[in-house]
Amino acid sequence: VTVEAGHREEHMAFCCVCVAVGDQALDHRDHLRHVRGRGWLARANGYAALDAGDAATYLDQTELAARCFEEAREERHALTFRTSVGFAHIALGQYAEAEGILRDTLARAERMRLAHTRVIAKHNLGYAVALAGDLPAGIAIERDAIEDAKSQQDRWVECVSYTYLADLLLRASDAAGALDAALVARDLSDDPNRVLALAL
Repeated sequence: VTVEAGHREEHMAFCCVCVAVGDQALDHRDHLRHVRGRGWLARANGYAALDAGDAATYLDQTELAARCFEEAREERHALTFRTSVGFAHIALGQYAEAEGILRDTLARAERMRLAHTRVIAKHNLGYAVALAGDLPAGIAIERDAIEDAKSQQDRWVECVSYTYLADLLLRASDAAGALDAALVARDLSDDPNRVLALAL
């Protein structure tokens, strides 16, 4: 490209700006990769803590993972991890906190049409609402999660929702309904003996 002498300095300045912007873009991409990496590492650490029975560390690491993916503007992953944050609060007996997080996550998943995230949030929300004190509402939400899972042909969420439902119906003194739900969960499960024991 031939540049007239009178415009050479402006051309050089423009080139310098382009290089600087390019470097900033590369730095930004590197930062996002780093943030995503931290998020996946936190997720893995959270699973390891859960497997070890450490629900508090599972909560801390899962919250970190969700924050990392929010920062990376990957809301799909962030919302998935927030359903796990809700689950962690349930495991710690923090039902009101779980309900607040899961209601917000459910609303956002519905707006974004994230069907799988929606049904997981709904499934955990039903349990949180019931354990927070509103057993009939929790049972209704859990039944809705089951229908949602069926519509998506999501056998795993359907199974665990029936497991939760069996527990909630037993708490509601509906032993026959609890047994029916537990047997459905057993039939859906890849590990029927374990899921039946959890349900009962």
